[in-house]
Formats: sequence, structure tokens, C-alpha cells
Amino acid sequence: GFLVEGERWARRALELQPQMVVPQNALGVIAARLGQHDVALEHYRLAWRVKQHAFTLFMNLGGLLMELERPRDAAAAFRAILREDARVGTVCVHFPRVGYRVTVV
Repeated sequence: GFLVEGERWARRALELQPQMVVPQNALGVIAARLGQHDVALEHYRLAWRVKQHAFTLFMNLGGLLMELERPRDAAAAFRAILREDARVGTVCVHFPRVGYRVTVV
């Protein structure tokens, strides 16, 4: 359904402009929802190489790392948000499904 359609549009957007962060991030979200965690991480890494200060990207990457029970790696992603975006003062994320809560100041 909508994941297949979203993937098709994201890939088309990348064909037209390979340096776009949003479709690369979208492909990561889609892969994560399909349980393809390694693929999702690779899409997030590719997006990060293009634009290292994308707030949504770091939130998605951090969230996936939390689901994979890698809280230290997730905290590093959340810290990157704080370093790159002066508008963000504190990041507090709670993932009850895996039993973690991260607060990064």
C-alpha cells in the first residue's frame, strides 16, 4: 500500500536530485517500518552525509537505535541534534515498548 507508493516516490525524487535529505530519510522510515533495520540505518547514514543538521533525521535515527536497544548510540544521535540546532535545548524521548527513557541536555 502506502509504504510501497512512498518508496517509489522517494526513489524517484532521489533520481532527480541525489543530494535530497527528505526522500533519503523517508526511505529510512519505510525500511524501519518494514523491519529492515540495517537498510534503514544505511538510509539515515546516507542522508546524514548530505546534511548533518537535519532534526527529523536525527530523531528517526535515534528512535530506531532505541528500538534496536542501542541507547548509547541513540543518545549520540540526540546529542547531535543539540549540537547542530541551537533552538533545541533538551531532548527527552521515552520508548515504553523497549523500556528506555533518554534525556539529553
